[in-house]
Amino acid sequence: MPLGKKNYWVYLDSLFDSNGEFTGTKYDTLKFTKTYYSTDSIVWWEPNVFKGFFRFNYSTDSILYTLGDRWGNRLLVEWAKPLITDSTNDECIYTDHATLCKAWKINEPVNVPAGSFNQCFHYRKLWFLGNDFDFYFKPGVGVLKFWYYSKYPDGRMKPATISTLVNFHLE
Repeated sequence: MPLGKKNYWVYLDSLFDSNGEFTGTKYDTLKFTKTYYSTDSIVWWEPNVFKGFFRFNYSTDSILYTLGDRWGNRLLVEWAKPLITDSTNDECIYTDHATLCKAWKINEPVNVPAGSFNQCFHYRKLWFLGNDFDFYFKPGVGVLKFWYYSKYPDGRMKPATISTLVNFHLE
C-alpha cells in the first residue's frame, strides 16, 4: 500500500444507528500524515481515520503491518498480511487470542465508484467479544471497501459503518 503524506483515499460512509438501522451518509478522507521512526529506521505511518488500520502502519510490496496500542501500555502487531497475489486462502496474523483473522484472494473484479480492480484480497477480522470488520484490499492502491460491525443490544452483529472508495490520489 503506498503510504505517503500526499496520498489520500476518499470514502462514502454509510452510517447505522445503535439498532443497526441506516441513518445517512457522509464523506470521509483517509490520510497518513504523521510519521514515526523506530530504532531500526523503519518509518511507521499514522492514519487520521479508522479503515482497518490501527495506530502505526508499515508497508512494502510484499507485506502490510498495522500496530495498535494494547491497553495503552505497549504496541503490538494488530494484524499483518503478506501481499502475495497468487495466495488463494490464507490466515493473516492477529495478536488477540479472542480474534480470528482470515484473508483470501478475490477471483473476480471488485467494483467501487473509484474504479474496477483485479487481484484483490478480502480480509475478515472476527473478534469474539464484539466489533468485527471486513475489507477489500488492492495491493498498490489500498482499502476499496470497509465494513465495520458492532454487537447490538439484541446480541447480533450488525453494520455500524460501511465505507466505499469513491476517489483516491497516489504519488
